[in-house]
Formats: sequence, structure tokens, C-alpha cells
Amino acid sequence: MDQNQSQRRLSEISHLFLSDVRAKATGNAPLPVRRPPGAFKGDVSIDLTPEEFARVFSEADEPAPALSQGQFKPVRAVVAHHLGELMADRIRDFAGMFCRDGKRVGVIYADAADVRVSCVENNPHAERIEDEPTPEPLEAQRLEEVLVELNQDVDAWLVVLPDPRNAESRELLRHISHWTLISGVDHDGVVSSYRTIKGLCEVARPNLSIAIFGAIDEVELEKTYRKLGSVCDQFLHMKSSLLGAIEPGDDLADHLVLAASASHSKSQLALSPQWAILTDMVLAAEPVPAMPMAAAAVPQAEAPAAPTIKTVMKSVPVDHPKPAAAFTPEQPMRIEPQVTPAPSAVSIPEDGFANIIDLPHADASPAAVIGAVIRGGSELIESPVKAPAHPEAIVAVSRDHQLVLVAAARTGLADLRTIAQAYRWMSENRSLIAMALPQFSIDVHSAGRLHLLVDHADVTADVLQTLMENGSVTVKAYRKLRWAGKTGLLLEAA
Repeated sequence: MDQNQSQRRLSEISHLFLSDVRAKATGNAPLPVRRPPGAFKGDVSIDLTPEEFARVFSEADEPAPALSQGQFKPVRAVVAHHLGELMADRIRDFAGMFCRDGKRVGVIYADAADVRVSCVENNPHAERIEDEPTPEPLEAQRLEEVLVELNQDVDAWLVVLPDPRNAESRELLRHISHWTLISGVDHDGVVSSYRTIKGLCEVARPNLSIAIFGAIDEVELEKTYRKLGSVCDQFLHMKSSLLGAIEPGDDLADHLVLAASASHSKSQLALSPQWAILTDMVLAAEPVPAMPMAAAAVPQAEAPAAPTIKTVMKSVPVDHPKPAAAFTPEQPMRIEPQVTPAPSAVSIPEDGFANIIDLPHADASPAAVIGAVIRGGSELIESPVKAPAHPEAIVAVSRDHQLVLVAAARTGLADLRTIAQAYRWMSENRSLIAMALPQFSIDVHSAGRLHLLVDHADVTADVLQTLMENGSVTVKAYRKLRWAGKTGLLLEAA
């Protein structure tokens, strides 16, 4: 009995001791009171009304509002980062191609740290208008508001990615179905444009259009497009169309709407909200019309005079004498990619004595003649490139790394015109061919040579006599022979 009383007194003392400690720690604050579930009583009803019930379940089934739910004007990607410092001017001039009849174009520059949104329109005043940028923080809400509001005023969007090598830019390009490649007319401009589109062809296979600046007339415009479009078709398997010529936009106004930067905020730089917003915008955009605009007008050139071989082969840095009037200007032609066997050797003797080559079949067609010559030696290496004007011809590479076109003319020299066109095509596109065939180390400074095989009955033709005076053209005569049940070709110097 005494022991129980002693334990009860100790419990009471302990309770008093803990209460004193709690009171000192909380400053004599009221003790917390736990309320069990269901103990709440009040005048507010927690039952859902029919409207609240429907609202709760409708929000659970529907996705949250997003930028992609709105409709945006057509979006086109502009590939122009290879232009360097001229990129901004060329893109503004390109936007001017769409600014007709009071239309406006929205231009978006986006990279990892900066976003620039502007509106380009015609300027009724004589001087060019450009707003000075005022940088502001890159915020997702601000960018969304700008795009949604400006979309009501523009008729098309142009997306420019100054650095398409990063993963975000490539992912955005993958969602854009229409690309426009801007190219100059000079040799370096065409080569850099092809190199640029070649580096991006692995991202997607979009609808590619080409816009060209610097063309003085329709002839130069078409020539540049054929040169660039044909190699994209043959080597990259990308079909293209000519969008038009870009003219200087001196009558344009470029109104800056947003210049946001995240370079001073590591958190914003890590989030990069612009990529998700632009992707939603692209997915919600209207399809690009098949012909969004007519090709820009360029001054018409005077009709050329009667063509000669000098006109056809004017890009070759040697003087070509005038041949017969059978040569006419080349026509636009599409290159079909062809699968060729493993590289083989082509041998054409350079001395004056004859050379006999086995001919497996009795057929002496140009293709059979070239095929027999291919198996006859090792002076030239065949390439998989085919000239569009004359697919039977072979583009080969010599030991001194020069391009050589090997062609066989039919009896009567009826296809001499297409052979000349093929030779001209090879000479004009030697830099692009060298880029497509880096393993051959082709000398792009040399215009190349033409090895022409003709029937011995046509050796005395006046046209051939004129061609043989040219140092870049080699003419060989061939005739078919038969001995001991075999058929062969007798090659001899013309």
C-alpha cells in the first residue's frame, strides 16, 4: 500500500515538472487541443452542389489549358545561320517577300539564352525603321502573351535558329514541316548553303524551298537554283522548290516586340521555357500554303543569241571555239539517284597507238562501249555521280585528282549536245561533287576534262575537229572487231 502511494506521488511530481518545462518553453501559451475527425461543427455545409460536382469531374477529365489549344498562323523555319553577320539583314529582306498588300510577318530568333520576337511590315516612309532592343528577363508567361497577341496581327511566322547544333533547336526543327534555305549566287555561297543543309538533313526530311539573293536576272536565278537543288536531290535525296529572289528591303519596318534574355539567371538558363512554348506553337500552327507567295520579280535578261559550245561551257576557264549550231542551252532537269556497283577502273590510253578491249556482247551501244572501257584499265576511278543531262556518261577521277567525264557518242553524233551539257554540269558543280566524294580528294580548282568516245566513221566531222583543238577535250575513235569467235573494241587516237 505504501509502495502504490509512493508511485502515485512520483507520477504527480513528474507531471508537474514536465508542465513547468512546457510552460517556460512556450511562454505560457495555451495547450494544443486535438480534435478527432467529425468533431468540426459549424454553419458551413461541405456537401457539393450539382454545379460544383460537375465542375470537379470535368476538370479531372479535361487537360489543363495550354498554348497548343490556340490556332497560330503558318510557321516556316529559315535556315540562314551560315550567312554569319549578314543573317539578320537577309532574313529581314526575306520577310519582305511576304509583306505584300499590307501583310505582316512575325520573326522569332531563339537560342539557348535569348529570344527575340519582331514584326516586319511595309514602311510607307522612305527610310528603314528598326527598333532598339530593350532586354528583359526571359519568362514563360511573358513569351506566351507576346506570341498569342502578335499572332492576331501577323499573317505568317518565321522561326530562325542561330545555333541549330544544340539538341533543343534540332528537336524544334523536327516539328517544323517547311524549311527555307537562303543562298547567295556566288560559288562560296552555294557551297556553304549545301554544307549547311547537309548537316541538318539527318534531323528531318521537310518540304524544302530555296530563296536566293544577289541574282541580277532570271537566268542567274534559275542557274543557281538548278545547281543547288540538283545536288540536294541527288546526294541528300531532298526535293526542293524555288521560292524566289530576295531583294533589298529598304521599305521595311522591323518592330521589336520582345527581346528576352536568360543569360544573367542560371535558373532561367537551366529551365529554357522557350523550347516548350515554341514547340506548342508549331504544333498548333496552320499548314503552310503550297504557294504562299509568287516568286519575287527580277529584271528580265535579254534573249540569248544562237547558242554555241562556248555559251554552254562558259564556266570552264578555257576558250572554247564555236562548233555547229546543234548545241542549245540546257533545260532544267531532275537528277534521279542511281545505285552503282563498287568503284572500278577506267583506262583510256594517252598515246597514239591503238588498244584492243574485250567486248562481252556484240552490242556496240554507248553504254556497252563505256562499260568495256571501264574494264580495260586503271587510269581513272569511276564515281557514283551521274550527270543529269546524259546519264550514260561516267564521272570519273584521274590519278591527279581531276574530274573526267567519259562519254560515248552515238553514230552520227546526235547526242553531242547532251554530252556538252553533262560536261558543263560537272564543271559548274565540281565543288559540290568534291564535297560529296571526300574520299577522292578532288581538285576543285581544275575545271575537269572530257574524254569523248566516237565511232570511227564520225572522226572526220567538223565539230570533232574543232573540239580536238581544245586542251580539255580528248577524242578517241572506236570500232568493233571480231576474231576467233570473240568481239572487241579497237581504241585509237582521233
